[in-house]
Amino acid sequence: MRIFCGRAQCGELLGTVGASILGSNPNPVWRIQPGWDWEMAGSERGVPKGVLSRIDQDFLQQARLVHATWGRTESRVGVAREAPLPIVVRCPKCHSLRLVQPDVVLRPVVIR
Repeated sequence: MRIFCGRAQCGELLGTVGASILGSNPNPVWRIQPGWDWEMAGSERGVPKGVLSRIDQDFLQQARLVHATWGRTESRVGVAREAPLPIVVRCPKCHSLRLVQPDVVLRPVVIR
């Protein structure tokens, strides 16, 4: 399920929620895309601990993680990253925060 920014004027795609790749976790998880990372307390922006933000526009952190794990930076090597819900995500376009609860997959879709 795709999750968008909650502000009416924005509508930016933030990411996806779905079943865990690990199979042992029956609860829905947030799939962390390349370029997204955690902003922790004490950062220069004063963001509360545990906010997921798009802070690596060039995906350098993802490439470093792949290289450190497998010793190569081939693009076809995928690294699955996921986080349990609830999660707070910062919109890269309008910078507002969105709390994504585990019941987001149970809510009915409203078509207007």
